[in-house]
Amino acid sequence: MEWERQYKMSKSTFVEIRDINEYQKIYSYIYDNNDFLLDYGFLLYKNKRYDKSIQILSEGVQISNDPIFLILIGMNYEKKHKYDLAESFYKEAFNRVPNRIHPLYRMALLYYKIKDKERFDTVAKKIMNFPIYKLEDVVAIIESKTSGVFSVKKDGEISDLKNEIVLIYQSTKN
Repeated sequence: MEWERQYKMSKSTFVEIRDINEYQKIYSYIYDNNDFLLDYGFLLYKNKRYDKSIQILSEGVQISNDPIFLILIGMNYEKKHKYDLAESFYKEAFNRVPNRIHPLYRMALLYYKIKDKERFDTVAKKIMNFPIYKLEDVVAIIESKTSGVFSVKKDGEISDLKNEIVLIYQSTKN
């Protein structure tokens, strides 16, 4: 069957599927696979189907502790201009795994976007003081500025997040 082929294609991602209709067809067979739900939810987000994306990602939250589900839900709410909800999901993602910089990064960008200088300053300072671990297994998932696709960055590349926030922070001081 087609869904079995798709399911076996990859343990970690369904990158070969780029059609929402294909995800809908196989959803009932693998709705309990967190990788599938993450990819499906992200594809819905990229296609501006924010409510459906939130629904699918919320199902992922029920079966996975990965904070990326919460971050993506926050990103959906941000696109819907529901900034308080976006903030709450970024905070929950950070509280779930407080050694990850990505939720702080999203919060800082949100505060900058809505021109909340006080909260931006607070989070920016926290990011600037955030420890960068030089362990091989440390990763940060960030949204690529060019492709809009999530990519994995290791080690010192986490400092790119800090540097971006530092530059924004410094620009607000002028």
